[in-house]
Amino acid sequence: MPSSSRRPSPSSSTPPGVDGPPEEEAWLSTPDLAARWKLPPKTIASWASSGAGPRFARLGRHRRYRLSDIRTWEFQQLEKTGPHSPTAAVSVRHDDETWLTSVELAARLQISARTLDSWATTGTGPRHARLGRHRRYRLADIRTWESQRLDATVTGHPTR
Repeated sequence: MPSSSRRPSPSSSTPPGVDGPPEEEAWLSTPDLAARWKLPPKTIASWASSGAGPRFARLGRHRRYRLSDIRTWEFQQLEKTGPHSPTAAVSVRHDDETWLTSVELAARLQISARTLDSWATTGTGPRHARLGRHRRYRLADIRTWESQRLDATVTGHPTR
């Protein structure tokens, strides 16, 4: 016999045939944002307290970050890296929004992290964003940079 105090399952709270909110309207918590950028949650909280990070909304005692605001802030950080950066891809696939640390990118390229840091300083490496004191590389920009390097090598005019 079913109990009258039984709660509906989460899947039954959404009417059939109705999707969730559009991706741009999704909200991320501080731990979600920290995982996206591979930073400690305390860094995100510190930025929020000082007004240095992306825009957020206070929902009770919780901070929530709208995905569209995060993407805007990320793009602004990419633009700050300087004129040597390649142009941003206009259309970015969902999996290209992954951010890599310097160590992860160095492992992907099979180079030392010091070489990657040197490239970032001289502007010869892939486009990066400074998130506080942390350097992060977006997968879309890495793929663009790799493609440019491959194209230049194939045509016989290697780029720096």
